[in-house]
Amino acid sequence: MKLIISESKLEQIVFMYLDKQNFIEVKDGKDVYLLNNEEDQYAQIKYEGEVDWVGISNSLCNEVSHMFSISEADSGGFIAKWIKKKFNVKGMIVFQKYAFILKIPM
Repeated sequence: MKLIISESKLEQIVFMYLDKQNFIEVKDGKDVYLLNNEEDQYAQIKYEGEVDWVGISNSLCNEVSHMFSISEADSGGFIAKWIKKKFNVKGMIVFQKYAFILKIPM
């Protein structure tokens, strides 16, 4: 059975999914790291508040992409929009998929 879901409804569903992840926030100045658990060395998402830039882990992009049958580029876009809403960002957000730059400062 195929369902046709509008982009705005899909966005709402992805946002609900991300909200339910219960990410742990670690702040470092204006940067915010979102982790799955406190023992993680790498974040799932890094938001750099100074420049409105979002780094998204490859694994999270892949997870959202597979969960909702969308491209990784679309999943990254939805995650960036979710961050924009979560942190009340007024301007445009630039996002990139990364793994190595999401290391949490100790």
